[in-house]
Amino acid sequence: MSQNSDTRAAALAINAMIEKMAKKNVDPDHLAFVMIAAAYSMLLRNNIDNPFLVSSCLTAAMQAAVKSIMEEDVAEEIRH
Repeated sequence: MSQNSDTRAAALAINAMIEKMAKKNVDPDHLAFVMIAAAYSMLLRNNIDNPFLVSSCLTAAMQAAVKSIMEEDVAEEIRH
């Protein structure tokens, strides 16, 4: 498989898992936390000798999250 098809397959699997969790009424905030923890764990395991990269990725992810939150309409409700 190519990198592109691997990425697409992973994205489809994640989307399917999110849909299953939504049908089971799993809290989206809890699911987001679990997914973030899993991704960070994978990042650490695959880059154990490069703490700068791990820190940079975490920083970039947090900056993107803050920017996303700041751009949202405050009146919007969280959709479950």
